[in-house]
Amino acid sequence: MTKSKRRLPAIRFLAVVAVVGWALYVSSLLRTWHAGAALHETLFAALVFAGPLALVAFVGLPWRRQLSAVLILVTASAAVAEGLAAIEEMSFVRRHELLPADSPVVFQARWWPHASSYLSYDPSSNRLGGGD
Repeated sequence: MTKSKRRLPAIRFLAVVAVVGWALYVSSLLRTWHAGAALHETLFAALVFAGPLALVAFVGLPWRRQLSAVLILVTASAAVAEGLAAIEEMSFVRRHELLPADSPVVFQARWWPHASSYLSYDPSSNRLGGGD
């Protein structure tokens, strides 16, 4: 086996790791723009922004394997982003749901790396909000 053929799996592995990182970042970034986004929005964002790069990472595989790998990667990254954001939102609400109804609205920055976005909770209406 030549050196170039041995490097191909290593290069593909690095490309897949980079695409997974990018897919997780983009889908979680778009998921944290507002509170309570749906999985289909996160999945669409991952597909649009990471799908084309994922196709490049799996170049050389048969088209069915390539398409399956891209769909698995995009779905997994969207599910992880949705799960982490939901955990963050549930823990925020749980921490503040026992505040008296006349308390002011509570704000908190989102977890890293999306600390530029925020969560808000209004004790008078028991409503979760957020934004960028």
